[in-house]
Amino acid sequence: MLSKIPGVEVCFSEQIPDYLQIYEEKWGHARSRHLRRPVNGSGDPLPWFTYPAIEYIQQLDLSDRIVFEWGSGNSSLFFADRVKQITSVESDRDWFETISKEKKDNQTLVH
Repeated sequence: MLSKIPGVEVCFSEQIPDYLQIYEEKWGHARSRHLRRPVNGSGDPLPWFTYPAIEYIQQLDLSDRIVFEWGSGNSSLFFADRVKQITSVESDRDWFETISKEKKDNQTLVH
């Protein structure tokens, strides 16, 4: 039994803990919870997308693309590493100030 909730019993096959370790470490779920921002296992920013969607996007050549984004954050940083230019509009002044400190050369942030 792995659950600490009274009356709830959770049983896993032997393969599930290996999968959870990949999810927690490789995909960075544990680090994301700690930082309260989506990152991969190396701490690189990830968009708030499903892991299969991120994996799909990582296969694409977006180097000649221009991206417009409403809202900014780790998705902005993620795409800045993959596209020619990204423009993000952020309505929250405090968050705009925070994310501006991490801005990349091909990013334009607008408040």
